[in-house]
Amino acid sequence: MEMNQSSYGYHLHIGTASIMLVILTLCLTCFSVLCAVGARADDKRSRVLQLRMDSYYRAVNEGEAFLEKTNHDLEVCRQEGTDRASYFKAVQRKFGARRITRKIPISEVQYLYIVLEALDPEPSSSVEQEKLFSVLTYKVVTDDSHVRYEKGLHLLRPDENK
Repeated sequence: MEMNQSSYGYHLHIGTASIMLVILTLCLTCFSVLCAVGARADDKRSRVLQLRMDSYYRAVNEGEAFLEKTNHDLEVCRQEGTDRASYFKAVQRKFGARRITRKIPISEVQYLYIVLEALDPEPSSSVEQEKLFSVLTYKVVTDDSHVRYEKGLHLLRPDENK
């Protein structure tokens, strides 16, 4: 008995290779498109994160400048006031109170909140070595009270339910 089959036992049709090539091309195309979309989304997310970080560090730098200016202003008040009462009177004139607060905006819903308190002057120390204030609060506060949140999905209007 003569056989026309090859000795391998299994034969692929010519169209099978073409179909496999088309499927492989489609898979590679889908993979490349998904990679491009993912990279674009990652780029957008990293840009948003960069803007947030820049805003935060800008606020921190402004806060440090505020601390430095407050220290300088308290040194001036210390030089004006010869005793404790006159010192706090000068502080009252300059800042309005012994407790000094500042809100530095970071974003629409966040700000850097700084609360300082002017300390009692130490009579024996010089103004350069003296600690003039203490930092009571230095934190980022999120205030989303003016943000309007959606309460749910409104797929149908109430008048369309009838």
